[in-house]
Amino acid sequence: MKIISKLILIPLICYNLIRALDITENRINIGSVTIPHEPVAICSNSYWSIVDVASVTFYNTLTLQPNAMLYVSSTLPTISLKLQAIYHYPHQNDGIIAFNSLSSTGTPSFKIGGSTFVNNGVIYCASKGNVADTMTLNSGQITNNGLMIFYHQQRSTSHVSLHGGPHDILTNNGQICFRKHIYKQECNLEGTGCFTAMEGGSIHISGSDKISDYRLSYYLADSASSMVVSDNKDGTTFTVYGFGNGNKVALTCLLNGNRYPKYSYDRETGVLTLTSNLNHRYNFDIGTGYDPNFFEIVTINDAGISHTTCEGVTYTGEVPERNLPASCNIPCKDQPPFPMDNTFPMTTIYTTTWTRTYKESTTLTESGLVSRL
Repeated sequence: MKIISKLILIPLICYNLIRALDITENRINIGSVTIPHEPVAICSNSYWSIVDVASVTFYNTLTLQPNAMLYVSSTLPTISLKLQAIYHYPHQNDGIIAFNSLSSTGTPSFKIGGSTFVNNGVIYCASKGNVADTMTLNSGQITNNGLMIFYHQQRSTSHVSLHGGPHDILTNNGQICFRKHIYKQECNLEGTGCFTAMEGGSIHISGSDKISDYRLSYYLADSASSMVVSDNKDGTTFTVYGFGNGNKVALTCLLNGNRYPKYSYDRETGVLTLTSNLNHRYNFDIGTGYDPNFFEIVTINDAGISHTTCEGVTYTGEVPERNLPASCNIPCKDQPPFPMDNTFPMTTIYTTTWTRTYKESTTLTESGLVSRL
């Protein structure tokens, strides 16, 4: 096991900057850890594994380079695992951040703040789901160009929050997955990426008036997934993939058929329209090829989505063939193993592609190594 146990005060480090702690070799802490109040950087080809430490807090800027890894994990059921990065500083992940509380029966908390937060790599966040927990990215500007996976072993009433406030922005150009978990949108959404619900996961759009970019995609990956939209804006359109086999799209109210039909499907455009009890109409671009005979009105009373009865539509037939966007094709992978000793391998290569926009309004598509795990 290789450990860096002292502060590095010379500028020969990851970014040629002076830092309080730069992890340049693999480091494992079990049972206890000391984290300085200055910036922390984990450099390429290195990992930091923190195991069975109840509370892990990064007090300053946290940076992970490509092929750098941070694991915060528990093996004991008695530990209520907590990972926190303080709000006032910028954080960036170009490698892997893996939060693993699957062994714990307590109430875990994953909370990364930051004046800005950029993810070009992979974030895994997993817990049992037996109790309501906290999974939050709390920043005024969140940018995801990579992959984020939020996973519960079982559904609970808690939800994932990706926001800093009602006027803040989440830019998603990658893939964000919710496996047996609920995403509740609470801020402005932008980007060209994908939100995926699977294995009983649900996407709850609570403010459709805050979505200014309709290039975003929503993917219902299996029969148990759902998408629910709060009734607050007329005429909103969502691009939805994977609708069928019994999954659901719904509103946080009863459907109303007084002025318009409760729902309608346009075979030519592929748009399914639901009408709320306020006569607001919500459009779901599900694609062409659906047989209207297989649409049915259903209710959703899932805990954690809404305090009222949600009514919507399911399709009992198979999903018609439709090409997925590249971001929705990024696999929602299982939680990786975490290092407990120095025999841990770093062998599997994972790459991703992201788009950067510069001040001159030009864009550049880049790709690179994220991690070898």
